[in-house]
Amino acid sequence: PYRLPELIGAKKEGRVIFIVEGEKDVDNLKRVGITATTNSGGAEKWGPEHSRWLEGADVVIIPDNDEAGDRHASKVFLSLQGVAKSIRILRLPGLPPKGDVSDWLKAGGRASTLYELADQIKVIAPEEKASVGDPLGCSDLGNASRFVKKFGDKVKYCSEWGSWLIYDGKRWVLDKKLQV
Repeated sequence: PYRLPELIGAKKEGRVIFIVEGEKDVDNLKRVGITATTNSGGAEKWGPEHSRWLEGADVVIIPDNDEAGDRHASKVFLSLQGVAKSIRILRLPGLPPKGDVSDWLKAGGRASTLYELADQIKVIAPEEKASVGDPLGCSDLGNASRFVKKFGDKVKYCSEWGSWLIYDGKRWVLDKKLQV
């Protein structure tokens, strides 16, 4: 993660850590006294190698105001489940299309307001499922996440055969009854 030493220090001190989409946004948040991080490569490149550094942390994800921002926030959220102490997704009010936290700060946003907005969001504990307004609610991504968590050790898909397999306790067998 970008600015890893600061991230580690903030986590040790129990401070909230913000995740944004780019280095520019992290640097602009630092200028106003907020600890933030991102991944290299842009939106949707966040992975478990980034999340492991946030174990036990209170995290607020701030997506850019576009579809890629929503997908990125969902990916980060999923990656942090079971790792972070708490996860919130903060959609900044008044952002123009494709706007980001840097635009929000440029328009007069302040650190104190950012914390106030974050405090108004329901904290989602790692074991909880996302609720209304969260990108993992009833979306395909949310449903897939719940499916894998509940049945991941009992079923798997074989793309070569174009069929689902079910573990019967001894071996993997074709799902001929279309149970999956």
